Amino acid sequence: APLPTPVPLPAPSVLDTLLPPGAAATPASTNTIGIAPAGPVPSVVDTLLPPGAAPVSTAAAAPGAQVAIPAAPQKAPVLAPGAVAMPTPDGGVVAVRDKPKTLGRGDSEIELRRLSPEEKARRRFRRNLILGTVCVVILLTVAFVLGWQ
Repeated sequence: APLPTPVPLPAPSVLDTLLPPGAAATPASTNTIGIAPAGPVPSVVDTLLPPGAAPVSTAAAAPGAQVAIPAAPQKAPVLAPGAVAMPTPDGGVVAVRDKPKTLGRGDSEIELRRLSPEEKARRRFRRNLILGTVCVVILLTVAFVLGWQ
C-alpha cells in the first residue's frame, strides 16, 4: 500500500503568534510522522479550549477587531415576603407589596410610606437646628463655668 503524502499545515493564525516559542506545533495539529489529520485542523488556541467549547474565530479575534459582547442575562429580583414583581415599560422590574406596611391598630392605624425629598430636607433642617442649639448651649455653659473661676 502506498504511503500517504504529507499535507502542508495551514499558516499560523494571528492568535498562534501570541503563544510562547515552541508552542506552535502541538500533538493535536500533527501526528508523529508529520501528516496532518483528516478534517479541519484546529489552531493551537483551539486545542487549549476545554472539550465541547466552540472554536475561536481568528477573523473576529484579530488585534484591533471589534467583538460583539453578549448581553448579560437579567438577574431575578430578590423579593421580600409578600412582594410581587411588576415589569416596567423600560424593561426593569419593580417590587410592589400586596399589603402596605402599617403601624398601629384599629382607628390609629397609619400606612407607612417613604418621605418625599422636601419632607426629608425639612426634617434634616429641623434636626440640625436642634443639634446646633444644644451645642451652642453646651459651649456657653462651659465658657461661663470656666470664666466664673
